[in-house]
Amino acid sequence: MPNAPTVPIKIEDTASNGSVETEHTDGNDKTLTYRERNRIAAHKCRQKSKKGVQELQQQERDLAEQNRFLVAHVDHLKNEVLGLKNEILNHGNCQDDLIQNYIAESAKKLQS
Repeated sequence: MPNAPTVPIKIEDTASNGSVETEHTDGNDKTLTYRERNRIAAHKCRQKSKKGVQELQQQERDLAEQNRFLVAHVDHLKNEVLGLKNEILNHGNCQDDLIQNYIAESAKKLQS
């Protein structure tokens, strides 16, 4: 079987320094190259995914902060509107047509 993948052959060289060397055949070199490239690609993919999660978490924190600011601003504006309406009611005894019309319209809305 000439196309069968071969396994690395370990050769010990005791004459020099006692280290173990590994000899690879072409089929195994391709497998090792493929595995190395796949390992690098998997690492890159995990890093990209991790970065995406971190960006989404930061975006969530930013939006939550913006939401808190907007809710506080809405509350402030509602209080300001209420204060202005009370100011108009304090002038209910004035004979100004605009004030009297506003009070009459507000009373109609409350009845409906």
